[in-house]
Amino acid sequence: MSIIQMTNIHKTFGDTPACCGVDFSVAAGEIHALVGENGAGKSTLMKILFGLVPPDQGEIQLDGKPVTIKNSRTAIARGLGMVHQHLKVIPRLTVLENIVLGNEPTRWGILHLEDAAHKVNQLVNQLGFSLDLNKTAADLSLGEQQHLEIVKALYRKIRILILDEPTAVLSPLETGELFRLLRNLKRQGQTIIFISHKLEEVLSLADTVTVMRNGRHVQTMPAAKTDSQQLAYLMLGTEIALPENKRQTALGDEVLRLDRVSSRHQPGHQNIQQISLSIRGGEILGVAGVAGNGQSELVESITGLRSLACGRIFFKGREITHYSPGQIRQAGVTHIPEDRLMRGLVPSLSVRENLLLGHLQDKDWQNRGFWRLKQNRKECRKLIEKFNVQPQQTETPIQYFSGGNQQKVVLARELSQEHSLLIACQPARGLDLAAAAFVYQQLLAEKAAKRAVLLVSTELSEILDLSDRIIVMFRGEVIAAINAGDINQDELGRLMGGIRAPRRN
Repeated sequence: MSIIQMTNIHKTFGDTPACCGVDFSVAAGEIHALVGENGAGKSTLMKILFGLVPPDQGEIQLDGKPVTIKNSRTAIARGLGMVHQHLKVIPRLTVLENIVLGNEPTRWGILHLEDAAHKVNQLVNQLGFSLDLNKTAADLSLGEQQHLEIVKALYRKIRILILDEPTAVLSPLETGELFRLLRNLKRQGQTIIFISHKLEEVLSLADTVTVMRNGRHVQTMPAAKTDSQQLAYLMLGTEIALPENKRQTALGDEVLRLDRVSSRHQPGHQNIQQISLSIRGGEILGVAGVAGNGQSELVESITGLRSLACGRIFFKGREITHYSPGQIRQAGVTHIPEDRLMRGLVPSLSVRENLLLGHLQDKDWQNRGFWRLKQNRKECRKLIEKFNVQPQQTETPIQYFSGGNQQKVVLARELSQEHSLLIACQPARGLDLAAAAFVYQQLLAEKAAKRAVLLVSTELSEILDLSDRIIVMFRGEVIAAINAGDINQDELGRLMGGIRAPRRN
């Protein structure tokens, strides 16, 4: 019997349809995957189910009875919980405070956390993992924050758990731990809806898969009766092949060099320690590591966002150690940040305005301090078309676009700026297969144009497939530097876990 039945769901944002008569049902006690390309309507459909977005038309039934879900409080009261792609933890609060926030236990009107701590510890033990309730959320790994969000939902006694791209920021080890947790929840009778672009993960976890394309339901099938190739075809309507890196390309001059660089300590951040590296034009240097091992701090040090305790940074032979972020960008360094909403975009601004942010000093876009609006709109339309941003609207605020299309806007802006070095952090995060293939083509085109690329990713396949050389970071240090062709995925995964020498048979 279906625990959830959504029938003829319609939703339009302005002139853009997001859901067009979608039917979606989920059986009790199953893990049901929802897949589709960026802008297919997956997240919108789940936001409607969770009460975050009102439908224009359609009906929702829970346990066979029609319901109206006005907001997230109503959804939680009816047993629904949602863990969003961008986690909603409050960094300064403790784990326990995050879990009970909005549902605080009181006695005679006085906050009483001891009772909540006892209940949460029972729940955590039942789920089979550990979580220090007294830690601040800022001190947790991304995997632990994911656990926190799941416990927060289950603490509210939900029976249907929605996860939107839950593995997008997790290492392979953390993903495995999450999957063990979800299977355990299923055994305990929970119903789980799992949104993901990672088809191999979907097939290893889900009981049932629903495919959406262009806001419409395409097909629902048992996961055991399909494969990644069929799912990709149903999602996109065509076959997609990921590009390959041909590693024989001759290298150009040195573009970036770090000489024994250490970052200044900041609470809650991993110091980088005595890092030396070099990148030449025409190569892609991959930076591998479990999230939180200093990759972000390395990038912030290079881009001028973090001051150094010691060491020197050179760009095209010129020292830029004490340059400001603006000076570094003007010198020819572009940057795709790992958190597009915090560092890459201004959500309330339009697509056109976000594209302009990368060209504030570009004479082709302004004249004597005044924007050349006609020329700007023309160039923005070209970029939107080239990068297939959907919907193709220049004046719509970027906050109304899917995460994947937001990422495309960041890519369009950074790649259209004159540069010699591209720093790409998680460049395909949240992108569907076709969009990821396009991003990879762009990175390889950078290499072919004799530019240097610093690729930071927690995706092992991405690092191995695109990089010429790889450095592995662990606890703020570079513990290995290897040619990409000399290591496999298992060996790289062990290095990321801190084992300094790959094991070979």
